[in-house]
Parts: sequence; C-alpha cells; structure tokens
Amino acid sequence: MQTQPIEAMLAEHAMSLLRPLTEAATSAPARQRLWSGIGWTPAALAGADPEELVEAFQVCRTTVAELAERLAEGIDTLGDAVACLDKVRAAVTAVSGVVDGWRPPSTDPAPYRLLLADLFAHLLDAHLAIRAPRLLVFCDVVGVRRLVTSAPLEVGGVLARDGRARPVYDLAPLAALLRDPVGAVRERVFGQAVPPALPDALADALGPCSPAG
Repeated sequence: MQTQPIEAMLAEHAMSLLRPLTEAATSAPARQRLWSGIGWTPAALAGADPEELVEAFQVCRTTVAELAERLAEGIDTLGDAVACLDKVRAAVTAVSGVVDGWRPPSTDPAPYRLLLADLFAHLLDAHLAIRAPRLLVFCDVVGVRRLVTSAPLEVGGVLARDGRARPVYDLAPLAALLRDPVGAVRERVFGQAVPPALPDALADALGPCSPAG
C-alpha cells in the first residue's frame, strides 16, 4: 500500500474543509442545508446580502477544483503544500470578508463574528467526523472541542441563531496538556473544584494497579 506524502495529506485535508461550501455555491437546497446545519438565518443580520456569500462560495468551489487537479499531478514538497494551503486561506478570507463587509457602521460586530465562528467550526466538525474520527474523540477528551449551548439570538425581532448546542474549538487545553500533562489530565478528570491532594489520596487508597507478586 503506497503511503501518501505528508505534504499531499495536508493539502487534501485543507481542501476537504471547503467541500460543503462548494456544494452551496451552486445549489439553493445545499445552502439551506448548510444554514440549517449550523442553526442560522444569515439574512436576519443587518446589511446581509446572501448573493455576495454565494459568490464567495464560488471562490471556494474554484479553489477546490484547482487543488484537486494539483493533487492529481502530485504534491511532494513543502513549497507545494504551502502554496495549496495559501489558496485555501484565500478562499476562507473571501467568505470572511463578505460577512465582515455586511456590518453597517456603528453596528455590533459580535453577531457577524459569531456567524463565521459557527460556520467554520461546523466545517471542521464535519471534516473530522468523516476523515479523522479518532482525532475528533481526542479533541473531546482533552477539551479542545466542547459543545456550548447559548441563548437564541434575535436581530430586529427576527431569529438569526437558534439556541442549539454547537461545537467550539479552543487550543488552550492542548497547550496546557503539553506544558503539564499530569496537571491537565487531573483537571480534566476531577475538575478545578477538587482539592489538589484528592486525586493523589484516591490513588494511594486504591493501591498499586498490578497484582501483588
């Protein structure tokens, strides 16, 4: 079995993140499934122009087509991978730029940023569930991924965001795990409210895990 170069794997995973947006670029039902999937009605935001977002999705569609062709030709150098990742970054920036551009002056930017955060967390969640389910479980275990429930968001009396639980990604727990693995696991298992000595006391009470010789 031939192993795919790590550079090609990076480019392919980055490209795959955009695939749901490529479908939304040309299909109204696909766009509706996308918004239903993240629980948003973007048109409720002040200044929103859904057609501009379709154009940004088309940029993603073009990017995926170009990268698929590039992957078929072969990617085996870091420079090739960086060039592909830069194309993905440009496509993501196109989507972010459209949503940021909707906000009228003196309007709270929080709902617009929240829409983008929910959208990209949804894309990452869907990608990991299909392509790297073990990594998704790892993110749950170490606290990088959490499901967060918040109150529904209304804009001008119109429901823009429902109150469902949504995935939120935060790399801080991973950084803590790298700095202090024992402390990070202790906090993850027992929580912050548990006295620091309690886990050690429990371990002492339980005794050694291996049977006595």
